[in-house]
Amino acid sequence: MNTQLDPANCGACNNACGVGAVCSQAKCGLECLGGTSKCGDECVDTKLDPQHCGLCDKACAEGELCSGGQCGIECTGGTTKCGDGCADTGLDPANCGGCGKACGPGEVCSQGACGLACLGGTIKCGNECVDPQLDPANCGGCAVACGPGQVCAAGQCGLQCTGGTTKCGDACADTENDPANCGGCGQACGPGEMCAAEKCVSVCGGGTSKCGNKCVDLQTDAANCGGCANVCPQGQVCASGQCGLQCAGGTTKCGSKCADVQTDPANCGSCANACAQGLVCSAGQCGLVCTGGTTKCGSKCADLQSDAANCGSCGAACAGEQACLKGSCVGLVCKPNAVELCFGADAKYIGVGACKAGTKTCNGQGTGYGSCAGEVVPKAEDCNNGLDDDCDGLINEGCYASCLDVKAANPNAGDGKYFVDPDGGGGDPPFEAWCDMNIDGGGWTRFNWLKQPYVGGDDPFGQKLVDCKVDGLACRGRIPAQAKPAGLLVKDLTDKAYAAWKFNGSTISNAVLGALRDKIEFCKNEQGAWQPYLNTSQEAYCGTGVEGGCDSFYYTLGSCLGLGKPGTNLDGDHGWGASAFKMGASNFPMSDDYAFLNNQGCRDELGELYYR
Repeated sequence: MNTQLDPANCGACNNACGVGAVCSQAKCGLECLGGTSKCGDECVDTKLDPQHCGLCDKACAEGELCSGGQCGIECTGGTTKCGDGCADTGLDPANCGGCGKACGPGEVCSQGACGLACLGGTIKCGNECVDPQLDPANCGGCAVACGPGQVCAAGQCGLQCTGGTTKCGDACADTENDPANCGGCGQACGPGEMCAAEKCVSVCGGGTSKCGNKCVDLQTDAANCGGCANVCPQGQVCASGQCGLQCAGGTTKCGSKCADVQTDPANCGSCANACAQGLVCSAGQCGLVCTGGTTKCGSKCADLQSDAANCGSCGAACAGEQACLKGSCVGLVCKPNAVELCFGADAKYIGVGACKAGTKTCNGQGTGYGSCAGEVVPKAEDCNNGLDDDCDGLINEGCYASCLDVKAANPNAGDGKYFVDPDGGGGDPPFEAWCDMNIDGGGWTRFNWLKQPYVGGDDPFGQKLVDCKVDGLACRGRIPAQAKPAGLLVKDLTDKAYAAWKFNGSTISNAVLGALRDKIEFCKNEQGAWQPYLNTSQEAYCGTGVEGGCDSFYYTLGSCLGLGKPGTNLDGDHGWGASAFKMGASNFPMSDDYAFLNNQGCRDELGELYYR
């Protein structure tokens, strides 16, 4: 017995209704509820009852079934023949998932499975799952029944169906995808068929997928988000096939759904602003005609150039793996609204230097990707940013050979750090150098400096000897071998003075260049002086006379003529000083024996060396 409808056992065995009362939804009353009709003293479902099929007392012939209010030899509208009746095995707790598969006490049938909770946007009312958006017996909530002549649309009772639905009997149906009312009231789909874009089909099209007996959009359906029966948690919506708190692709969150308020007749211009029957939503306004190049297809405005459900003409739906492009169905290029990594160059450069991958987003139709956003691909080196722009692991190779090149390229460049590459993209990598851009026109490249007193065992230029490899750029005190310097600048930071020399090809000039560039020893007497052309120091430089001041100069890690320690050999009497730099002397060890930075008394004066 059916305790939902039996007046002798209404809600429970032997619970009989009074005279004139009927049993509807397990309750005795004067009216039938939940879409049932009063036939005699009973409430019957005229859509499924073979004794009252479509109308009271309209019995089906022997062997016939009642489905969708029509007698026939087969069940339609997504229902299944169970005994001598048709059942919706997706919702019927007596035939859940199949005939005779009854749910246990307290369980409901939702999407063909027994459980304690309803799925797919339905709610549990008694022992059934109902759609509170369309069920006139549970409109907006359980047991909220609409009055006589009213229907339930968008969870509200009224005289008309709204939100793009159509009044079919005493209920509102979405003729777009309702297999019992596909394209119109009572137009039920056959067994195994679904309703898609108002047409009964055996395969879902228009970008939809088959879930149960319906075609759904896995990108936006919160009950089937990304896959059938993948229900989004309460409060979340389905956007681009992912459950989340926000809608994407220009849609707006309306309850548990993402709606395009520009075209959705149920949410036209804003959520829950439903257009009246016969009106469509175009550009966020309800009206009789579609605008903006769209066409009225049923209760909606469609762009026939891009709408997969109405491609080229109303109702011409593309297959599931197709998209609508310029009014023709074409194969999908990508998953609509999917985001993927992109890179417009060889992938080997990703993560090297400044290079990184970007992202590209598939359009809503799946016909192609947008531009690659955020990518950085190899490009010519920018000599001023200190980045590896061409992503080869080197910074600014092939840029400025020296600070003089920097000054030539940018006459207004000031003192500071710049990347230079003396071998112009050869085997040696660029390095960061300090440039003096003011003294004598600027363009001086610092190659050595001593800014704190040195200690025993250290290179006079402040670098430990064990760390200095004379053939490497890292060895401070060395002018790069590829450089062709024309001048030398020495700054005395202690006395705040400086002097500059021109490499003039003389013996002592070449000796100094060889010592500072190639670490070549030079130990000869009476070689003459090498005078600075620019000088602000008050100290004496190369003298004249027999010993000639700067007649023997060397910078080495050993000694000269078997004498001295690492440092500079001064003149013919083999005097030496472990000094940072010396360019002149007189008789050693006289008190007037001077060097530019440190005199023979090893007074710790600090300084810097530059070439140009």
